[in-house]
Amino acid sequence: NEMKVHRVMNPGAPVGCDRLRLVTFGYLGFDGQIHDDGEIVVMDAASDHVLQIFVALRARRFPLASAKLMNEYEGNDDASMDRNNTSSHNVRAVAGGSSISLHAFGLAIDLNPVQNPFLQRKEGKPTVSPKAGADYLDRKNARPGMAEPVVDLFADHGFVIWGGAW
Repeated sequence: NEMKVHRVMNPGAPVGCDRLRLVTFGYLGFDGQIHDDGEIVVMDAASDHVLQIFVALRARRFPLASAKLMNEYEGNDDASMDRNNTSSHNVRAVAGGSSISLHAFGLAIDLNPVQNPFLQRKEGKPTVSPKAGADYLDRKNARPGMAEPVVDLFADHGFVIWGGAW
């Protein structure tokens, strides 16, 4: 009900709430402190793997800026990314398209979207989302929170497609 009220679960959702799970975890913040308020909603079949991923991220001291449910952002993907929020389930189309996103299934994770921005071409010009992610387009300039050091961890748990490869 909460997800419906906050426009995260919309009509036409490819999976119902009975197939989704809330995963809670602690994480290392960019402030160097451990935060115990990490939450992400994913498909039930992936939930154990997702928990293992976030436990391993913490053990590797990989920082997260935020890990709040999309309810906090009224299902607005841009607002979540602008806040550098790590998230998953949100019933929406793929960026720049009309087909349903893997996020709608709870099978895609946006990890530190500022450090790992989405780059696409619109009318022949590159656009970066979120805008603050433009500072991270040079992937050779490795900085904390960039996904390259943990792509293998995600792949080991079944998340074999990394958006950065697009």
